[in-house]
Amino acid sequence: MGSKEQEKESQTAKNASKLQVSNCVSDLSEKSQHLFGSLLKPQVPVIQYNLNQLEERAKNLELKVVSTRDGDTKAHYLLAESGMNVEQTRQKIYSVHIHSQWDSLEMEKRTLYERPHAKIYKEQNVIASIEAGLQSSANDFQIKLMKDSGISWENRKMVFLQDTGRMLRSKDNTVLGASVTMSLQSSFAKPALKASLLAQSQPAYSLRTPASSVLHVADQASSTIGNEATRNQFSGQSGISEKFGVFAAAIHKLNDARIHGRIVRVWSLFASASRKIDREHPQLLDAWSLLAYMVDEKSNNVHAFEAMKTSNADKTDISPSFQNNIIHGSLRFLEVQFLAFVDAQLSDNGHVSSTKSLDKMIAYSRLRFFKNNSWVKPTISIADDIPVWAVLFYLMRAGLLDLALEFVTTNAHVFENFGRSFPSYFNAYVKNPHQPLPKQLRDRLQAEYAQLMKYAPEDPFKHAIYKLLGQCEPHRISLPEVCITSEDYMWMQLMFCRANANNSVTFNLNQRSINNFDLQQLQKKIVAFGPRYFNPKNSTPVNYFLALLICGEFERAVNYLYTFYPIEATHYAIAMSYYGLLHTCNYEKNENILIHEAESVRINYPQLIVAYIGYLDSVDTLVYLDYIACISLVSSYKTCCMNLVKIMLLQSHDFSKFLGDIRQDTERTTGLLDLYLPLVPFDQASLQALYAEGARNADDDGRYGDSILLYHLLGDYDTVIGVAVKNLSQSIISRGLWMADSQEQSQRKSSPNVVANGAPDALARSLLEIYESNPEKSVKVSKTNKDMCKLLLLVMDARTLYDKGEWQGVLSEIAKMNILPLDGDLEHAHESLNSLFLRQKAYDLSTLSPEIMNIVPFLLFMAMSSIKILFSTLHNNPTEADEGLLSSIKFIASNLVMYSTMIEHRLPPQVLEYLQSMQIN
Repeated sequence: MGSKEQEKESQTAKNASKLQVSNCVSDLSEKSQHLFGSLLKPQVPVIQYNLNQLEERAKNLELKVVSTRDGDTKAHYLLAESGMNVEQTRQKIYSVHIHSQWDSLEMEKRTLYERPHAKIYKEQNVIASIEAGLQSSANDFQIKLMKDSGISWENRKMVFLQDTGRMLRSKDNTVLGASVTMSLQSSFAKPALKASLLAQSQPAYSLRTPASSVLHVADQASSTIGNEATRNQFSGQSGISEKFGVFAAAIHKLNDARIHGRIVRVWSLFASASRKIDREHPQLLDAWSLLAYMVDEKSNNVHAFEAMKTSNADKTDISPSFQNNIIHGSLRFLEVQFLAFVDAQLSDNGHVSSTKSLDKMIAYSRLRFFKNNSWVKPTISIADDIPVWAVLFYLMRAGLLDLALEFVTTNAHVFENFGRSFPSYFNAYVKNPHQPLPKQLRDRLQAEYAQLMKYAPEDPFKHAIYKLLGQCEPHRISLPEVCITSEDYMWMQLMFCRANANNSVTFNLNQRSINNFDLQQLQKKIVAFGPRYFNPKNSTPVNYFLALLICGEFERAVNYLYTFYPIEATHYAIAMSYYGLLHTCNYEKNENILIHEAESVRINYPQLIVAYIGYLDSVDTLVYLDYIACISLVSSYKTCCMNLVKIMLLQSHDFSKFLGDIRQDTERTTGLLDLYLPLVPFDQASLQALYAEGARNADDDGRYGDSILLYHLLGDYDTVIGVAVKNLSQSIISRGLWMADSQEQSQRKSSPNVVANGAPDALARSLLEIYESNPEKSVKVSKTNKDMCKLLLLVMDARTLYDKGEWQGVLSEIAKMNILPLDGDLEHAHESLNSLFLRQKAYDLSTLSPEIMNIVPFLLFMAMSSIKILFSTLHNNPTEADEGLLSSIKFIASNLVMYSTMIEHRLPPQVLEYLQSMQIN
């Protein structure tokens, strides 16, 4: 029992403790809530606007106040009734400013503070101006130095390019055959051929080509020796100057023929010039011969070739006749070249020269393939100890088709053994070598060719001949045993070429249609090969140039050659333009000579000429005119040509040379530009614009002779006399005040032309005389300019008398000018009258033009010097008759001194000093 009571008591105590704890927790919760509410109660007003918003609201309130404010309306009415102007009163009140003593002290302090800084600032400005002047002078000097060094560098660069083109030679000419080059294999290398061989092969043709360039044969040893000789013989800048001169003379001959409407054979003209200076570059001479064959210079119509081109001169629109001329000319050049090479090879190997071409080809074939009493090529077909296919191919290669047909006919049984129908094929081919065979023969030949290809090896020359006759596989020419040089390769390609008119002809071989091979496809192939195939070691750049010429890529050829031989490239371009061979573009001021288009290229011909002119230094301006006139060879460039001539004249200042001079009858003499008008067709409007711009430039530069000439040509005769007056006045002043004793007379030879006389006094006198003798021109000259000119001429007359020692005459001439007070009649007049006379003279001086006022010190010096000498002469030998003259002279001298003091601001100090010292003496 006791235990149960204890348990109840403990339980009751636990419950009471729990209740007490819960009451405490609830009390704490209630108090915390009251505390949270008291803490959240705001102690300050809540911020509703930020600073920007407050500023904006303040402005708005201000505007409202100003707009609603009545102002001082009642006060205004009150003041208005009393007769006061409110606005004027307000301005007077505002204008009143009361200065305190502190303000004046502050102003003085600021002045004392700023004055040293102003002085420092002024000194800094002076120093900055001096530094700017020095910097400007240094910049001008640097520009001139860069210009001069740039010209020198361009000349040195051209010398370097020429030197590189001559001295770089290949040491190994053995990579031939399929990898096309312009040299023979080293196994056939022989000494250089004589220059007369090709000329002997064509005696009727005036343009001789050195045969040493025919196939460019040189072994390694001779090439090395030749390089050393070239290095030793190269003469640097003198050689370049000689080349400039030779080609400039040729260009002048070309333009002279164009002016007079004469036919000129340009290739022959330039080849003759090139032969004088390019002896070590025979390939460049070959190029002139090649182009001469293309245009057929022996014909009388020099522009017949140009007429074959279409008007838009697009690559895709080249006429068939134009292509045919390129193909036939290139073939003829390669054939003549090969024939000369054969003659040289036989001569060098000790063979007796034969007049029969067939014997030459047989001998050449044996020279190639018969060594040590045996035939070195087992595939060569031999009949009667003759390699018949090789001989026939060489006859075709030399263009001797008639002789080849005779050879086939004579040996018909031999050829029938190798191909039964071959004589008939060849006979049909010779009748029309530039057209496909008849269809029946063509089909049979195609079949035989297909069999021939199956049973290789076969005679390579037979293979080549069948390809040529049947136009078989024109895109696959890999005959290294036949085409041993790139000339052989190009000849084979050209034999396959046909004009676009024959493009429709197709051949059926093994069910495949093969289009005819034309010149455009050959051009694409050569361009795709690039220079590395023709110039693998970058030692003979002319090889690729010739390859491009052969296929008619004239623009690319010029552009490529310009990199190595800019002089020759420029003149090739001029000659090509003469015959219309170049595809040109609109003139663009950019450095690119070759302009690439979608499917063609065009040449920036004017830029090429301008770039070449930039190489010319210290040459006669006629040379520049000659080259610029060549731009008009392309009719679309005539405007460009006129603009360049205009620029040349304005920069060279050779106006009297190109535009003529003024004759005594006021007419103009003939200038060079008159002679070149057929080439540079200036119209009257263009000439007038040239005269006006040139006259303005001459005025700015102080070139009075040019200015006089150009204003005369413009018909502005009053300005002509005005310029002559200015020229004469400056000439008088430039002689100096203290050089009157010097004898500076014009020693020039007399000339019927006015401007050519040169001396300012003679020029002014001649102009005045010829204008006054012509009433129509005289009325256009103002009286003021005439009077000034006459006045200055009187000064020159007085100067002449002064130099001769005629002192009385000097005073008489000066008195005629009515400028100085030399009148002695007022000697006995009242002083006030004389003073009035002097003041009037001083005033009249201010009304004169600057040209006259500037010479007054000179006149005073001459007058006083003459008076001094006259006075000394008369004083040393006095007579009764001279007493009055001495008194008059003293009076005039006194007047001159007083007059000089009135105009002392216009006189140099040394003149005043001289006059006063003379009066004292």
